[in-house]
Amino acid sequence: EMQMYWTNSFKSRMLFNSSKTFVKQIDKGHQYSELKPVYGLSLIDDVFLTGDEYKDKYYHHYRLAHTESPDEIIEGIELIFIELPKFKALNLTEKKVRILWLRFLTEINEQTENIPKELLSEDKIKEALEILQASAFTKEELAYYEKYWDRVRLEKTAINDAKKETQKAKTELEEAKLIVEQERKEKEEAKLKEKEARQKEKEARQKEKEAKLIAEQERKEKEEAKRNEWETKIRFAKMMKGIGKSVEEIEEETGLSKEEINKL
Repeated sequence: EMQMYWTNSFKSRMLFNSSKTFVKQIDKGHQYSELKPVYGLSLIDDVFLTGDEYKDKYYHHYRLAHTESPDEIIEGIELIFIELPKFKALNLTEKKVRILWLRFLTEINEQTENIPKELLSEDKIKEALEILQASAFTKEELAYYEKYWDRVRLEKTAINDAKKETQKAKTELEEAKLIVEQERKEKEEAKLKEKEARQKEKEARQKEKEAKLIAEQERKEKEEAKRNEWETKIRFAKMMKGIGKSVEEIEEETGLSKEEINKL
C-alpha cells in the first residue's frame, strides 16, 4: 500500500488488512499448516519516526517476536514501512535505479504504448511493466482510481489545514502561557515589594519606639541629675550655714537664691 501522508491509524489499517489476507487463505476443514506468511509493505511519502535513533533509518520491519528473546519468532504476519523522504541513494547506480522507478511511477499509465528504453534496461522495472500490462485497469477500476486520488488530494488539503490550525493554536497557547507566567512574576514581585515595604515600616516603627525610649531615659537622667545637683547644693548650703557662713557667701558658692537659703 502507498500512503502520501502518515496518520496514527495507518499502522492499524495495515495490520487489519494483512490479518484479513492471512485469515482468508484457508476455509473450514483446511489445515493450519497450509497458511503462508503475509507481508504488508507500505511505501510512505512522509516521516513517522522522528527520534534521533531513527534519523537515517527509512526501512522499518515489524514482526511477532518474543519480548525477551527477539530471535524467537512466530511466523504469520510481518509489516514493513518505508519512509521515502529518508531514503538517500548511496551511489550512482542506486541513484539511477531510483530515478528509473520514479519515471515508472510517473510516466507509465493505461495510455502508454511505447515504453522508454531506459526503463526496459532495468530487469526489475521490466518485470513490473509486464505485470502492469497483465493487470490493466478496467473502466470501473480506473474510475475508482481517480476517485481515490481525489480523496488523497482532499486528505492532503485537510491535513495541511489541520496542521496550520494546530500550529496556530499551539502558538496562541504558548503566548497565553507567557502572558500568564509574566503576570505571575509581576504578582510575586508586587507581593515581595509589599512585604519589603511592611518590613521597612515595621523597622521604622521599632526605631521610633527605641528613639522615644532613649529620649525618655535621657529626660529622666537629666531630671535625676538636676535633682541630685539640687540636693547637693542644699546639703552644701546647710553645711555652710552651720559653720556660720553668711547668706551672701552661701548664695555666691551654691547659686541658690536668698529666699531658698532662708528657708533652710
